[in-house]
Amino acid sequence: MEPSKLEVVPGLASLTDDHPAVLGAIGELTSMLRDEPDIVAESSFPAVSGAKGMLPSILVELVGSSVAVGAVVRVFRLWLQRDRRRSIRLRRTLPDGSVIEQEVSGVAISDQTLRAALEQLDGASTNPLSGS
Repeated sequence: MEPSKLEVVPGLASLTDDHPAVLGAIGELTSMLRDEPDIVAESSFPAVSGAKGMLPSILVELVGSSVAVGAVVRVFRLWLQRDRRRSIRLRRTLPDGSVIEQEVSGVAISDQTLRAALEQLDGASTNPLSGS
């Protein structure tokens, strides 16, 4: 089974995407995701700082199980809870090339809210995030 892929665009309210604090937060989230055995995470940064349509992001691959979904939910929640300005935009590209998005934020975010956001992305895809 092919791994499910998800683009994650972390952000910090009121800071530009190339601000050192934003880049540091992206590095922190990438590292947290890489520490999980069922998740493959790679950071991508724009070639030109501030270039339109080129946001720093993390490509996340969930390698085939609901355990990976649980791990990504836990990592997202822990990362978001560290700073109330943090947000995560989740993007998934469908087979027809269209893109669907969900955005989550807040220090009081629950696992259920994060799972619901992932399920919204999952519902429009033929390659489920849960690997089932």
